[in-house]
Amino acid sequence: MSFSKTTRYLYALCTMLLCLTMATSAGAQEIPTGKQKDTATPAEVYARILENPVFLALTPELQQEVIDEGDEVYQRCINKKSYATYHDCKCMAPHFIEARLADPETPQPLLMSRISKKCPNTAGIAGMAYNGCKNISISKDKPEGFCDCVANSVARQYENNPVARIEIYQIYNNRAFGECG
Repeated sequence: MSFSKTTRYLYALCTMLLCLTMATSAGAQEIPTGKQKDTATPAEVYARILENPVFLALTPELQQEVIDEGDEVYQRCINKKSYATYHDCKCMAPHFIEARLADPETPQPLLMSRISKKCPNTAGIAGMAYNGCKNISISKDKPEGFCDCVANSVARQYENNPVARIEIYQIYNNRAFGECG
């Protein structure tokens, strides 16, 4: 999605106003350093968006354009099964909208890549690991619950480091097989 010159100007203006507002209201408040994991639910993220001064400063048409792009991200996610296995699509859309408001110039695929770690689909990864485990002959010789153990281990590893690449998944899977015996 590309924005017109006027839209980019409005975003820049709104961002500048937001920065000025935050700088004058910060006063003696402590500003946290370091990254904190965002554990907000999609509904909480949508609530933040609706209160976001940048979003509120946009015209209704531009607000709708941003929301439509978030919906496009959601549709793209759910329509690509392999992507949806690794990413929680309901989480991706609101986080994408937040990222878009903060960075109107970045192309959609790059923004999606930046936010993808905020939205791991641990259930999807666990399901993939479980099904993969059940489909290999070595698991037939393992005790009851072996594939459950593998699935849970892979999901935990992915949640701690959500890198959506098959090579990384295979490393997680190999560790899980060793861990689960």
